[in-house]
Amino acid sequence: MIYGPFLPLPGAGQTIATSGTSGTTTIGQGSKCLRLMNLDTTNAIHVRVSRGASTATTADLMVRPGQTIIIQKDQDLDTVAHIAAAGTPNLRVEPGEAGI
Repeated sequence: MIYGPFLPLPGAGQTIATSGTSGTTTIGQGSKCLRLMNLDTTNAIHVRVSRGASTATTADLMVRPGQTIIIQKDQDLDTVAHIAAAGTPNLRVEPGEAGI
């Protein structure tokens, strides 16, 4: 576990438009945590973190509407796959350290 306040990697945050079709976004290697924020107030987003391209499904980690979560990841994982349960909510992804 990495305890302490979340320390974002400067300049690495991305806001991603999601949809009902799985998409992928490269986040780069090196960071051990991700802060995931669902910027929508109505629709959930599901995410999967991987090395290289992968396909997200609605069985993957859910980020509820308006929710912000911090997850640990292997520092070699460099891609976030995402899919919206409905609509086209925006997902904010910020790589960094700690925050758990």
